[in-house]
Amino acid sequence: MAQLHEYVSLNAYNLSSVQRFLQHGALRRQIHHGIHLGPEGQWLNKSRFESHVANIYRRHHRQTAATRKRLMRRWTSAPLLGRVGLWDLLHLLHFTIDHTDAKLRYTSQFIHSLQVYQTVVADPMPEHDDAYRRDMRLAALVHDFGKLLTVFGERDEHVDCMNRIQDPLGPVKRRGLDGLEVQWNHGELGYRKLRSYLPPRVNDVLRYHSLREIKYLIVPKFVAAKPRNDLDAAECAGVTQEEVRALWARMDPSDVERARCVTHFSYFDAFSKFTC
Repeated sequence: MAQLHEYVSLNAYNLSSVQRFLQHGALRRQIHHGIHLGPEGQWLNKSRFESHVANIYRRHHRQTAATRKRLMRRWTSAPLLGRVGLWDLLHLLHFTIDHTDAKLRYTSQFIHSLQVYQTVVADPMPEHDDAYRRDMRLAALVHDFGKLLTVFGERDEHVDCMNRIQDPLGPVKRRGLDGLEVQWNHGELGYRKLRSYLPPRVNDVLRYHSLREIKYLIVPKFVAAKPRNDLDAAECAGVTQEEVRALWARMDPSDVERARCVTHFSYFDAFSKFTC
């Protein structure tokens, strides 16, 4: 937070460090993967983009436990860039998009982060204290840092996408949110890299804001939503009443409160989006 305030107080944009990062060995040969285009270099039209999204989700849902372990080792066992500033990482997000977001489409993740931030700032949140409002503002800026995996060359199905709980009806190894076995995506990478620097609420947002089942911990009554189209079916793949009951059974009251905070943030995340 101190870095963010210092940067804003300078009232200037110094991109020299970002330019140096673009020459970094881990980025120089991969940066072009950050934004996928058509064969002739043009943006995908709406129908082709949605077809692309559905294909990514199909591959994401085939993710195995072995794949998750491999991704964890590959991306969290060593530094990717070394010591970097928050604003430099935020600016790097300008070189990628979420290839599964049919609403934002080719709006960069840097712009998306600013959209969420402005939406959070505009809400006075009178029912919450200053620390909560600070955490929401910080989460708005850092929640999608893990999507930088795309500019490091990782495949879209392991970066973007909403996550699902793996085997929700299976045996419980550990209670609570942190005991869930979920798919790998940008949320886990962001959490692993930044968790020692952030307040607990922001860490929860990083890790769980793209978990599709998180909202079922706070809704008073489960309502089974039917997919409206093939894209919905690929993203959601349905949640059953039995799965929701099993999820509730393994949670403590503190987990429900954590889920409430993440879901509150997800409201800002979802309703701040518009295509630039």
